[in-house]
Amino acid sequence: MKSLLFALLFLSSCASYIGASKYDTKLNLQYNPTLYEDGRSLADLYIPQEDGQYPGVIVVHGGGWQSRSKEDMDLVSKSLASHGFVVMNINYRLAPNSTSIFFRSCPRVKT
Repeated sequence: MKSLLFALLFLSSCASYIGASKYDTKLNLQYNPTLYEDGRSLADLYIPQEDGQYPGVIVVHGGGWQSRSKEDMDLVSKSLASHGFVVMNINYRLAPNSTSIFFRSCPRVKT
């Protein structure tokens, strides 16, 4: 139980730590307008302001394909961007209450 509490405190402190790098934000970009008709294919993009090459991260919110949104990962995305990462924080199509649809939704987010 102590280790779980420590892990939660550690992760929450990491998500709220803001670095020194400045970045630009582009909100609610449609990353695949033909994929969904429900407006869920939106992403927030965080790009470092200084010229150069930066590592990129795609941030995918939790929620078990049934709830939540990219807004839940704003602090994590801003923290990564402030440390010199290009960040794409995405929404994805949520599954309805049917488990057969759940498995068809999974391939939409690939590594």
